[in-house]
Amino acid sequence: MIREVLGIKLVREILIVIGLYIGISTLTRSALSYTMGRSLDDGMFEAVSALSTTGMSTGITSLALDSSSKLMLIANMILGRFEIISVLYIFFSSLRR
Repeated sequence: MIREVLGIKLVREILIVIGLYIGISTLTRSALSYTMGRSLDDGMFEAVSALSTTGMSTGITSLALDSSSKLMLIANMILGRFEIISVLYIFFSSLRR
């Protein structure tokens, strides 16, 4: 019984992390593509690159990037560096139980 509960909690956490990675990447992709007038593929590449902290770019990330897009990329880089699950545990006490 306890093992089943732990398994369900683990699966729930895994799905939350995967969903957050996809959601954050998609949101950032849409914002970057819209503000810079580039393709969705280029926006997704930049978003995933920032979230995974690889440092690769298609040219969207530059000095010409507007402030809101820069802030989104900075947030992605911070989340990627600290890992989303760590940030969730810090801010949401219900996950710690």
